[in-house]
Amino acid sequence: MGYYSSGSAKLSATGETVYMAGGFKGKDSAAFKGKTSCDGGAENSVVVVAFDVSPSDAPVASWVTVIGCGSREGGTFVEGDFLYASGRLSSASTLTPAAGVAAATCKLTGAMGGFLVKLNKADGKCVWAKDMAATTRIVANADSVWTAIGSSSAFKFDADHVVNPADGDFVVGKFRASDGVGLWGDLV
Repeated sequence: MGYYSSGSAKLSATGETVYMAGGFKGKDSAAFKGKTSCDGGAENSVVVVAFDVSPSDAPVASWVTVIGCGSREGGTFVEGDFLYASGRLSSASTLTPAAGVAAATCKLTGAMGGFLVKLNKADGKCVWAKDMAATTRIVANADSVWTAIGSSSAFKFDADHVVNPADGDFVVGKFRASDGVGLWGDLV
């Protein structure tokens, strides 16, 4: 079995469904109705899980998406039919693309230490995925996605865009919701 760690996980909700980004350690879990392990269960996995919270006895997992190997810090935000998730990532990963989405659009390298993804909230399939430094705060509307984290280390939005915060500065980025293209990133 394994365990699901929600100590630093972030929750979002729509009606009777709660979405959580967090970590899983171990080899797959029947409770999550799908693959939950990274590297055959040898590494910690970053996962996003949808839970039906309408039963009176306990939540029931509707779907789980394995983002890749990494740690449990992550954030989620629901907007319309989509779920945005961010967090730490330490390995390459390919998410299952949604219908009509090119597989290359849902590949992550893990090289920058983090990710930002857009998933269908109905089934957890990938609409787009973006490599970037790890961030734990996220908010979105129909047009844009904003990420934020307090940091004192260099923060990479992509290979060409890096900000260097002083001690504990807040790093904020804005991305286009339709395709994840970065619009700006700066210190606040």
